[in-house]
Amino acid sequence: MIDSFFELVRDNAKCYNHPNPDEFFDYENNSTKPKVVKFCDGCKLRTECFDYAIIRDVYGVWGGTTRNQRKIIQKHYKIKPITLKKEIGIE
Repeated sequence: MIDSFFELVRDNAKCYNHPNPDEFFDYENNSTKPKVVKFCDGCKLRTECFDYAIIRDVYGVWGGTTRNQRKIIQKHYKIKPITLKKEIGIE
């Protein structure tokens, strides 16, 4: 699952060759977030990216949402994120 998702990203995601990918994970600079969230507009994988992130506890902007936004959605819909260890079967 993980490998196939990242292969899909490599071939189709708008952010894959972004000149400054650290912006997607920059929590110190709040002025960066709106720009990065907006960057996701029009990406062919926005929905898949959001789906990937909403069921995992990942940092950064994924699918046009921040981690805090996803935490609110997870709480509202009672989504319990899976861990990487659990996903790859080592837990």
